[in-house]
Amino acid sequence: MDQQAVNIRSDHKVIYLNHMGDDKEIVEDARTSLRSNMVGRSMDRNLSAKDTERISDFIRFRHASTLRGSVLKLGIETTIAMQRQLRTHWVGNKQAWADWEWEENDIFGFNDQSGKFARYKPTFYVPSFEMSRIEVDGFNPMKPEYRQCTPEEYEILKQLMVMEYTNVWNTYQALNNRLYSRELTRMIIPEGMYVAGRMTLNLNAAFGLMSLRIDHPENITTTKPQAEIQQIAEGIEEIVKKLWPAAHQAWNENGRTRP
Repeated sequence: MDQQAVNIRSDHKVIYLNHMGDDKEIVEDARTSLRSNMVGRSMDRNLSAKDTERISDFIRFRHASTLRGSVLKLGIETTIAMQRQLRTHWVGNKQAWADWEWEENDIFGFNDQSGKFARYKPTFYVPSFEMSRIEVDGFNPMKPEYRQCTPEEYEILKQLMVMEYTNVWNTYQALNNRLYSRELTRMIIPEGMYVAGRMTLNLNAAFGLMSLRIDHPENITTTKPQAEIQQIAEGIEEIVKKLWPAAHQAWNENGRTRP
């Protein structure tokens, strides 16, 4: 069997695709409770000082419904392992349909590349030297502490990861060439393989994800996220900050916690 080289990456890409709403949308949604009749969307999207104060109050007092009318759609290029971590932010909202019930989420959704329908491509994750780490003595996964790899330790890590990725990929290719079901051959793929996904979340869900996945000195709640998922969350924060600057500032000033 001819050995095929694999491609290696060390990044996690967050790509803006689309969004709905702005800072003014948050204020307008909140004002709905005071309206005696329905009105259209204001053409003036500038915030008054009072609007900015209200947004801060919504976040401080956790009026999360005002944030759910603003929605962000992102493209994510990352590993299967990180997609699994992103999926933990789904919050089920039980809906009744006909004579049965099912879980539907109305604030966070993920559609991703599936090896059931398309053959994978040989691109895998190896951390950069700066992202490499070794568990310290007495390691506690709930309060993880690491030290930086030495150059020698990093080379061993890189060589072993690439060797294993190459072995798995060539086995995967051999099975596919024999036309075994792709539903089955995908089972051997490791979590370090890159896949593409499209993530849709409202602003409240975005703040919730960022609050747990970014270790920041202003956080009210201490969190110790995996470094790779923090890179993704920081990419999301940059986009949120640009699209909803007043809400982001209020969230940051109020402890960077979920409203």
